Amino acid sequence: MTNHIQTKYVLDANILINAYWDYYPIDVFPGFWHFLSNNITVDRILIIDRVRVEIKSPPQLVQWIDQVTNGVFVPTIAQPAIAGTYGRMADWVQGSLQYLPAAGDRFARDADGWLVAYASVSSSVVVTNEVFDPNVRIRVPIPNLCEEFDVECKNTLELLRDLDAHFDWRQPP
Repeated sequence: MTNHIQTKYVLDANILINAYWDYYPIDVFPGFWHFLSNNITVDRILIIDRVRVEIKSPPQLVQWIDQVTNGVFVPTIAQPAIAGTYGRMADWVQGSLQYLPAAGDRFARDADGWLVAYASVSSSVVVTNEVFDPNVRIRVPIPNLCEEFDVECKNTLELLRDLDAHFDWRQPP
């Protein structure tokens, strides 16, 4: 079990994108977005620079992210410990008999490896909607990478429970 007082959670892009489009649209669930905003402000929830680059739309989500972070994201560029960990992960993907060469190419393009490398170096928890898949060959799911490199990985609901989020319904006027 994680130490909820000091644990930091680093978000995969799909947490924000899926929440916006599918689970917690801003107009229906403003409390969810206030929860995220508050925890980003106090550095409990983090967004790395490479994840921010992956979020290109919708404009309202991009604006929300840039506003709540003041345009400042956790840097992974030029961080030797993170780059070294990422390199070990990339070597593992390339050397694995499980993954096809296209999986390695995708790994090199996406932020996922950087996200897990950052979490590994900083002892943070990765939060993603991806699920572990021991049989996948065409891509490397974040939970598979986390398991291989002993990085804790959770989903949105686990994050909400860990940080004791509660959203109350109110009677419309």
